[in-house]
Amino acid sequence: MAPLDRPKRPRSGSGGYHDPLYGHVSIRPLLRRLIDLPSFQRLRRLRQLATIHLALPGANHTRFEHSIGVYYLATRAFHVLRAKQQQMAVTPPQRRRPLGKTAPELKDKHLLAMQLAALLHDIGHGPYSHVFDLFLRSVRPRSPTGRELKKHDHVTREVIIGEVGEGDIADFIENEVYKKYGEEPILHPDNIGRLAAGLAPNESAGGGKYKFLAQIVSASWGVDRLDYLRRDALHTGVETGRLDIWKLIDGYTFKPVAVATEETENEESTAWNLAIEVDAAVWLEAMLDTRDLCYRLVYFSDTNRIGVEMLFRALYAQYKDLLPTKQRDELWLDFWAKDDRELLDWLRSSSRGNTLSQTLASRIYERHLYEPLPVDVVLLQHPDVVACTRLQQMIDTAPEKYLEFMTTESRLSQTVTSLPAHETVIFDMHQPPVEGTETYLDEILYDENSDRYRSLSEVCPHLGLKGGFTFPFFGVGIGPDEFYKRQISKLRIYVPYELTHGVVKQALDKIESGTLARDENDLAAFLVKEVLPVATSLLSDFLDELEVSDGSKEKFKNELVENLTSQLASLSRKILETLS
Repeated sequence: MAPLDRPKRPRSGSGGYHDPLYGHVSIRPLLRRLIDLPSFQRLRRLRQLATIHLALPGANHTRFEHSIGVYYLATRAFHVLRAKQQQMAVTPPQRRRPLGKTAPELKDKHLLAMQLAALLHDIGHGPYSHVFDLFLRSVRPRSPTGRELKKHDHVTREVIIGEVGEGDIADFIENEVYKKYGEEPILHPDNIGRLAAGLAPNESAGGGKYKFLAQIVSASWGVDRLDYLRRDALHTGVETGRLDIWKLIDGYTFKPVAVATEETENEESTAWNLAIEVDAAVWLEAMLDTRDLCYRLVYFSDTNRIGVEMLFRALYAQYKDLLPTKQRDELWLDFWAKDDRELLDWLRSSSRGNTLSQTLASRIYERHLYEPLPVDVVLLQHPDVVACTRLQQMIDTAPEKYLEFMTTESRLSQTVTSLPAHETVIFDMHQPPVEGTETYLDEILYDENSDRYRSLSEVCPHLGLKGGFTFPFFGVGIGPDEFYKRQISKLRIYVPYELTHGVVKQALDKIESGTLARDENDLAAFLVKEVLPVATSLLSDFLDELEVSDGSKEKFKNELVENLTSQLASLSRKILETLS
């Protein structure tokens, strides 16, 4: 009997998993059978942090254990909210909080729906997780339902309703959950898909009244984020995970929001969002700060950015080669269905014919990564408004322009650096995500004493700078979140390490032969002479692509020379120290 034909041992009774963060996580038999499905087990083979293990080798945890963790936290959050709803229901109307209203009743069917959504919230991830999200955002395929798939959340919904993937998830929910639990609307695959994608259920299942069920997982302070911040800190060894998530979860509460109907005073026209009690404001602030640190220390570290950009180019080059053989809306599925190892092996395969994909994938497999040129260019400081808009389109609103720019990368690889066709120069212009100003300004904190909702910037006045001002930038007022993003967004230029190491080896050979003095200034001058023309040409072509004004271009180049000279002087000192 072939291994895949072996019957599985049926699950009986309750069981669970031992989680390194939460200990024993109890799971009912129904959900254990869901977890045993092939589509869910695939999450064991998708790393949570894509290529970060190349820099931090402990980061080999997967989407599987993260999904179990989110399920555990979501279950706890549900019980917190149910207890508060029950307290509202028995409180006399004149003393009822918040605002004299009662949140909608939470039943066991709502608990099961939210548990399913929590377990399945990442089921739409492709291989290498957010690298594949970059691919989706660039290619933008459509599902059989006609929906555009720009990120994994969109794919998650399609998997749950059976339009993408093997169909085992959709069949299970339809037959083992929806039909066996009296065809409750909230348990229909479409509503589980909506909750897992962060959307309110449809009107037959309560609509906006139960929007908070989706927000338990997907909100800015939801349990998805709480779990990955702690879990990633644990496995990377970066000390940012000492976050008291329990105080934040215990502070979860409801916020009534009037909807646009003729009878806004009718309780049926009230939608309910997730909110937080004002006493938990400090823990919300700590979580937002922790996220910012994680992005700067871990997710946007140089090694990870190099790995992500190399893998994305390998993936896209392969896709572009195969596109003539298959429709776009079918071809992306061949990539999505693979796990991390299968995709990398597929890209490395010599039978596929794309030499760039093979080379980049092999470099990742063997950890022969590209290296950044020793330049430090703050990305959005000096370009004029037109250039800034073009750059923002390239990396955010119009990713097809980014794909067009990759053609420029190929040209520069051969004209400036003389690289062979199977290598490339990589311009990394992606910006670290920054929490939007609305998180600080939205009235999400419930103050029971005054029976009103307050914003984080109001409760924590020292955050006023993040939430209350706009800054002049190129004569245009921008929000503080955008201002901060522009301060920390840098352009990185990656080249094969042989290119930079070759210059250093050339210098060492000259020192050994006596044609170059063992002097810091002489060595630095030699390195500048070899590296500066390449870096200047690459930056100049990049600025030309953005149509940067001559004044801004000259300012950039002057900063490049100053910065590069400083970086290479430091490198010269280190080289001579190793020789002494």
